[in-house]
Amino acid sequence: MILENSLWHYAEKLIRMMVGIFIFAWMARYLGRTGLGQYSYALAFVALFEPIMNLGLPLILKKQLVYREKDSSFLLKVALKLQFLGALISIFLILFLLKIDLFAVDEMSEHLVFLVMFSLFFKIFDVYDVFFQAKLKARFGVFSRLTGLLLATLWRVFLIVNHYPLEFFIYAYLLEMAVVMGGNFFFYRRYGEIRKIFDAKLSFWGEAKLMLEESWPLIFSGLTVFLYMRIDQLMLSSMSGSSEVGIYSAAIKLAEFWHFIPIAISSSVFPIILKAKQTSEEDYLRKLKKLFSFVTYMALFICVGTTLFAEIGIVTLYKKDFLESVPILKIYIWSSLFVFWGIVLSVWDTAEKKQRYSLVRTSSGAVINIMLNYILIPLFGAKGAAYATLLSYFFSTTFINLFYPPARKIFMMQFSSLWPRDFFWRKEKQE
Repeated sequence: MILENSLWHYAEKLIRMMVGIFIFAWMARYLGRTGLGQYSYALAFVALFEPIMNLGLPLILKKQLVYREKDSSFLLKVALKLQFLGALISIFLILFLLKIDLFAVDEMSEHLVFLVMFSLFFKIFDVYDVFFQAKLKARFGVFSRLTGLLLATLWRVFLIVNHYPLEFFIYAYLLEMAVVMGGNFFFYRRYGEIRKIFDAKLSFWGEAKLMLEESWPLIFSGLTVFLYMRIDQLMLSSMSGSSEVGIYSAAIKLAEFWHFIPIAISSSVFPIILKAKQTSEEDYLRKLKKLFSFVTYMALFICVGTTLFAEIGIVTLYKKDFLESVPILKIYIWSSLFVFWGIVLSVWDTAEKKQRYSLVRTSSGAVINIMLNYILIPLFGAKGAAYATLLSYFFSTTFINLFYPPARKIFMMQFSSLWPRDFFWRKEKQE
C-alpha cells in the first residue's frame, strides 16, 4: 500500500510537469513577456499566504489521523474551520498590501492578485487530501488533481485558440482549484469514514488549541520557504516591471523542471539510510555520502546540459521573443546543484532530528535572498534575481554548514561528492 501510494504521487508529478511545461510555454508565446510576468506575479504573490491559510496544519493533521483513526471526522472538522479562519486572515492581509501598494506594480497585476486570492478558499478543502494520504488512499487525491489539471488545460487551449484576454487564464486556474476541491469532497463523502456523532469529551477549541500549539513553527517555516523561493518574482516585478518577470519566469520554469528527481531518489533511499543510522553510524555516513555523490553528478549533468542547450530549449519552447531568458537560465540552472544538496540535507535533518537547524537555514536563506535581490536587481534586472537565487541557495544549503559543528561533516561530504570515485553505489565488501 505504501509503495502504491508513492507511485501514485510520482506518476502525478511526472504527468503534471510534462503537461505543465508545454501548456506554460504555449501560454508564454500567447501572452508575451509582460502578460506572462503579470500572471506569474499574481500566482507568486498569493502563494506567499498559503502557509498562513493552512496554519501549518497538514503535517499535524496527517499524524493525528494516523494515531486517532476513530476521531478522523472530528479532526477534519477542526482543521477545516481553522483553515477557513486562516483563509480569511490571508485575504485580509492581501487586501491590505494591495491597498498600501507595497510592491508598486501595475493595475493589471493587482487585479489578477485580487482574483487569484479566492483560490485560498478552495485550498481549504485540501484537508481531505491529507486524509487520503494518512489512510494510504492517495489515488483519490491524485484523481482530483489530474481531473482539475485536464479541465484547466483544455480551457487554456480554448482560450489561446480563441484569443481570450489574460484575465481568463486566472479563471482557468480557479477552475482547476475548484475541481480539485470538488473531487476531494466527492471522494471523501463516498469513501471516507464520516461520523456525525462525536465523543462528548472532544472539545473543538481544546483540539484547535492543541493543533495550533504544535503547528505554529510550521507556519513560520512555510513562510520562510515561500519567501525563499518566490520573493524574487515579487521584487523583480516591483523594481523592473512585468516584462522582466516574464522572461525570468520562462527561465525558472525550465530550471525547476528537474527538481522532482532528487525528491524521488531521496524518498526511495530514506528508509535504507534511516535503518543504517540505527545499526551502524559508519555505514549510515557512508550511505549518506554516496547519496550526495549520486545527486551531485546528476545535478552537474543537468546543469552542463542545460547551459549548453539553453538557447535551443528557450527558442523551441518560447520562440525568439524570450531570447533574453537564455542567460537567466544559464545562471539559474546552477542553483539546481544546491537544491539537490538541500534535499539530501533534509534527509540528514530528519535522521539526526535537526529540524530546528533546517528552519535556521531556510530563514537565513530567505534573508540573504531578499538582500541580494535588493542589491542586484537594480544593477542586472532579471539576471540579478538569478544571481541572488544562486548565491542564497549556496549559502543556505552549503556554506552555512561550516558554522554549525554537527553539520561540518555534511559540508565536507558535499564537496567531496564532486570527486568521481563515489559516484557509483558499489556494494560494500563484507568483512
